[in-house]
Amino acid sequence: MNKKKKYKIGDYIDWTSDIDCVKVIDRNTSHLIVISYPEAALWDLVQQKYRVDQMIAMMSAITRQSTSNVENLISGTIREWQREGLIK
Repeated sequence: MNKKKKYKIGDYIDWTSDIDCVKVIDRNTSHLIVISYPEAALWDLVQQKYRVDQMIAMMSAITRQSTSNVENLISGTIREWQREGLIK
């Protein structure tokens, strides 16, 4: 994973924060996705355009997990969101 990379929200994606999750909708398909913690925290960092290395440090502090665990979480989640067209 390129730790200096930044991701951004897809062109046809709208989202809103709810009390315990993030709700994401693809305007092209009207598909709704609900993202819960800790991935909801990651979504927030992506939309703020943090670099991956910054996301790793912040998510490690948020989740109180090791950086290696957090790297795996981020890498897997980013791949999934890219496949779903949520981020690019």
